[in-house]
Amino acid sequence: MYRIVLERVRDVGATGSAAAVSRHLYERVQCGLGGDDAPSKDQRRIERKEKPAHYSEASLVSSLDTALGRVPVAPFILFILLLLSASVLADPQGDAQQLKDDALSILKANTAKKATPDEYATCILKLEKAVAILEKAKDTDSGLAQECNASLFWARKFSDINVLNALDKLRKEQGGGTAAPQRPMTTTAAPAVKPKQGETAEQVASREASKAYNEAETFAGSHSTDQYAIALRWFQMANLHPGTDSAIKALEHARMAQARFAVTQNVAAPVEEQLADTPEFVLVKEADKQVAAGKYETSFALYKSSLQTKETAIAHRRLANAYFKHAQQMKDELKPKMDQNTQDYTTAFNNSWANNKGIRTFNPDSNHLKKWKYENDELRKQSDQASKYYEFAEGDFRAILKLAPGNKDFESAGYIGLCQGMRQFSKMKGLGTLREFVKDYSPENDSERTLYEFCKTEIDRLRSGR
Repeated sequence: MYRIVLERVRDVGATGSAAAVSRHLYERVQCGLGGDDAPSKDQRRIERKEKPAHYSEASLVSSLDTALGRVPVAPFILFILLLLSASVLADPQGDAQQLKDDALSILKANTAKKATPDEYATCILKLEKAVAILEKAKDTDSGLAQECNASLFWARKFSDINVLNALDKLRKEQGGGTAAPQRPMTTTAAPAVKPKQGETAEQVASREASKAYNEAETFAGSHSTDQYAIALRWFQMANLHPGTDSAIKALEHARMAQARFAVTQNVAAPVEEQLADTPEFVLVKEADKQVAAGKYETSFALYKSSLQTKETAIAHRRLANAYFKHAQQMKDELKPKMDQNTQDYTTAFNNSWANNKGIRTFNPDSNHLKKWKYENDELRKQSDQASKYYEFAEGDFRAILKLAPGNKDFESAGYIGLCQGMRQFSKMKGLGTLREFVKDYSPENDSERTLYEFCKTEIDRLRSGR
């Protein structure tokens, strides 16, 4: 009789958290059968080496119900209870995945609107539990862990007093819940980069940001079918490394991923469907192609031709974004050269000392220092040109405000402050502009929320003098 049930249980193939325990119970009960039903020592040794079978709770219960109709109930009571209790032994990744999916289904449903405090609280609690489960399982850098951390970082960004009150209430209702630490969560267990000799704090921060950017880029590459997850991951990277060129690039990636996700949800139409085939927009479309190909200088002329044909907010916006991206591209190309130039100064300085009859003297006009100074001046000219493009971008964003109803445009107002904050001699002006922006505007969708929260992070950076 026992053989009937045991064979039926063994034949059930499904994934479930009770799998390992079920297999163990199967072997233990089978070993206690005696007679022909008892496997030999060699057989048990072989079975232990085999990959454990997987059983779902539903299949196990169904199998046992069938068996109980044929055999006495009493011998099976303990066996059944143990099997059912085993079903609560969770698979960490599976449980975390389910909690994350439940939370993101709420967030995704509110892409084009603002979630209620109760909805945000539910998301935060689920994501905190998911993160806690993974941390307990020592899983901190897998794709799932990164996604849970980035999603939690995003949800916590909007935790105002109403959300916090709803979260406290929810925790009490659920017996306290499992809260993850209230701290900005990193996505990997890797330590911060170590300063190199002669490196400034700004250069160290830049290298840390580059490392985090590369990690986010790797995540984006491995999650190419989930634009929402990509957007949150870029958002997290940008906010954890404010004031760096990598953060600005990450912000752009986050907003582009959100735009692509919005299209898939029918929240927004594809860009190419927004423009009519009128003379001014034909030029804009051609300019867009040049931007996509990285030919910014060519695109500038086309956008300006469109504006001469007919002034539109769309052409100003595309031109402003092209200026901004080109400035960023120039800074990206300059960064390794500037870093090298800083190191070259140390070499030039050391080579400018000479021994003259046993007396060590320094020559400030040495050829070594002259060469370094020439290269440094050239790099600064290029850096100034990049700053000029940020200034040009600011001008077109201002033009959009003049054309906008009530002279208000969310994106333009935010980017004016960012353009100012990226220029060395207008940082304090940028701080004031960003403060006005967060006071006068409220985000209505995920794309606006991303820009809004990043601007708040930039305010903190500029206020600290970085």
